[in-house]
Amino acid sequence: MPEQPIPQIAEESEIDPFDTAIPGQSLTSEPGAMPFERPAEFADPMQAAEYIRHRLNDPKSQERTLNLLEAGVAIEAIARVITFAGFQEGKWTPDVAELIQPLVALYILQDGKDAGITNMKMYVKDPEDKRKKEYQGVASLMKKISPEKFEKYAGTNEELPSEEEGFEMTGFLGGLE
Repeated sequence: MPEQPIPQIAEESEIDPFDTAIPGQSLTSEPGAMPFERPAEFADPMQAAEYIRHRLNDPKSQERTLNLLEAGVAIEAIARVITFAGFQEGKWTPDVAELIQPLVALYILQDGKDAGITNMKMYVKDPEDKRKKEYQGVASLMKKISPEKFEKYAGTNEELPSEEEGFEMTGFLGGLE
């Protein structure tokens, strides 16, 4: 009977979990070796924003940015990546990166509008999602505590009242304020 090969249970990962920096290793390298460890190229936020605007007008960069917008990537995420990359390259400080993010987002929004993209996503997390979750929480609470009020709102298209709008807690902790 010929020998059958033993099946491998787990494949070796391409990423070695032990291939990381040793704690304190950054203290042994020469100071100023990384671009962000040197003085920034742009100290003025407006100069940094103009630099980014000039780079965004480059046809290759513009094509990449518009492709990301078409794919549904949020403008906020693209702006964060651009400003963080500039920090890593030593173009500006983290403070300047934070200050210019809204302006970079507006540049990207304008480029998207000029290209005719209509379904752009502005934020990574949509604020409406949070509000929907809050209403779902109120709805489940109302269903448990006051089923008659829940039935009243369930059949209509009205939004459920929030706790601030007069939804009163009843039961064990209802009277405590």
